[in-house]
Amino acid sequence: MVVVDNPAMRRSVSEILKDTKTCYNLKIVDNVSQALLILRREGEYADAPPPDIIFFDVDLQAKNGGELLKVIRETPNFKDIPLILISTPKTENDLFKGAVFQASGFITIPG
Repeated sequence: MVVVDNPAMRRSVSEILKDTKTCYNLKIVDNVSQALLILRREGEYADAPPPDIIFFDVDLQAKNGGELLKVIRETPNFKDIPLILISTPKTENDLFKGAVFQASGFITIPG
């Protein structure tokens, strides 16, 4: 699953991952509410398997971004899902955010 609210970054991530869509059930969502539906397997995602990996925009502007991270790290079924933070190239402060979010990794993509 990819959670990115910035349209330009979402296009970049989609382009980077386009070839994997045929191999994996890749969900790209633009807000925390959709991500939570997928994780909780609610609504249209009731029959969907949980994600194997989550790419998460380090600069997600949604006020519920903290809720998503809390759900991921505090729910036994989700806490071991690798969480990869993505960002446009910025500062070392973004690496600090990765540690705070207990990220498994951190990648930068063109903005």
